[in-house]
Amino acid sequence: MSQPTRRTLLCSIAGAAALSGCSENTESPNDSGQFEQASVEDQQLVVSMSESLDADTISVVNPDGEAFAETDLSAGVTRVAFDIGTEYVPGEYRILATDGEETVAETTTVIEPDLEIVEVGVGANHLNRMPEELQFPERQILVRIENGGTGPEAIEGLLIQGDVPNPSDGSERGSGIYDESDEFGEQERVTIYPGTEETIFSTNLPFANVDEECGDDYETPQAEVLLETEISEGDVSTQLGIEYTPEGNGTCTVEFAGE
Repeated sequence: MSQPTRRTLLCSIAGAAALSGCSENTESPNDSGQFEQASVEDQQLVVSMSESLDADTISVVNPDGEAFAETDLSAGVTRVAFDIGTEYVPGEYRILATDGEETVAETTTVIEPDLEIVEVGVGANHLNRMPEELQFPERQILVRIENGGTGPEAIEGLLIQGDVPNPSDGSERGSGIYDESDEFGEQERVTIYPGTEETIFSTNLPFANVDEECGDDYETPQAEVLLETEISEGDVSTQLGIEYTPEGNGTCTVEFAGE
């Protein structure tokens, strides 16, 4: 049976069922080892091919069945890259190698982020890690985030809610993420690439006036740290217990569970 043409394949993708075997680099039956690897590096989809691949075009189709990117393949080229940015559709992408109108090889790869908050700390307990430019580092927090997925993600907001003296109420302007390059500024977004981690710092002071309040009204104090993201479905968040300890001299120490 002859291979489907590239035009027929692209036109039928939108109505086709999802392929099985989703992974970072999955070969389809007609690939025959022509695609060696397809993975995301920073904000690019990088595709490596066998030297024996006889094709003149490499194209990419997104999970919605829409044409995503295309490039001509010169003789001897075995590696191509496509910009994906941080506004892509997460899911399984199809990569097609065509010679004229004939599809000679195809493969799939999954591009999606997987963010996890792995650490939250009160600034007072991590002063050696807080930026020197912060005016009230002991009242702010740090948040360490890992991206265990296969695609980049942009964090556009940091909120701290729950049983803290000064929770984020949504009325603040900006992202709530401190910009280390600007003493009084905020970063609009922080991009976390697949397989990497980043530590961000709050511009909000969730523990302002903690010495006066010291959590006396909280029976089992809990806080929610929430990240507003661009790609992930829903926001990424974690619930943490808090321990307030009066020191008897008008001061109060604060710790998140696990610090």
